[in-house]
Amino acid sequence: MSDQELSAAEENGKIVRKKNFTDKGVALLLDLAEPHIKLLTSKLTNTVTNKLKKSVWYDISRKINAQGVEQRTWREIKCKWQGLTSGAKNKIAKEKREKRKTGGGPGPRPLDPVSQKIVSLFGDSPS
Repeated sequence: MSDQELSAAEENGKIVRKKNFTDKGVALLLDLAEPHIKLLTSKLTNTVTNKLKKSVWYDISRKINAQGVEQRTWREIKCKWQGLTSGAKNKIAKEKREKRKTGGGPGPRPLDPVSQKIVSLFGDSPS
């Protein structure tokens, strides 16, 4: 975190916490990331690919910040994306484990709409 970002986040020695992402903000993030899913999940890390990824995250952050709810950096939005995808993968893995169990009882809870959308974006891809 740069000095400028750090000083903006601190107030009287305490770090000011930002508001949580709204459902609308999460849906917008998913919609904006969908056309760039191949690039954003690419394993290539050369300079050209990293610049493209950074520019896509920057564009996504500008559009999310245009909502006016909370000003976020592209890194914060990227971190949110990673958290959403990781959470969805964990939920789908848990659902698969629960389906393989023997015995009676209720089945696993269905995935929430955000997780379903993320799973549909990735399709059969493991990442």
